[in-house]
Amino acid sequence: MVIPYKGDLSLQSLLSQCQISPTDSLDNSIIAGKHRAIDVKKLGVALSNIDRESLSARRRNFNELYQEAKLEEEPGKGLSFQTALLLLARYQLIDESEALP
Repeated sequence: MVIPYKGDLSLQSLLSQCQISPTDSLDNSIIAGKHRAIDVKKLGVALSNIDRESLSARRRNFNELYQEAKLEEEPGKGLSFQTALLLLARYQLIDESEALP
């Protein structure tokens, strides 16, 4: 699967890093939702540790791939599997060791 963000930058990963533990004291930095509660201070720390340049470059690369795929698709047929593989290889968005078991 091709995703624009690595695993540690996914929403689920960020939320799991910011969940409160039973030992945390309840203060103004806690936001409780229907299914979970998160600590806003921990979320701020997690977001501040993100490398913005590499994230921006990866997002730009993903957007270029998407635009090129839209140009390569054949009307009524879509994008061929071979073309999709070539695009993924060109933009280096797949890890060959994970893609070919």
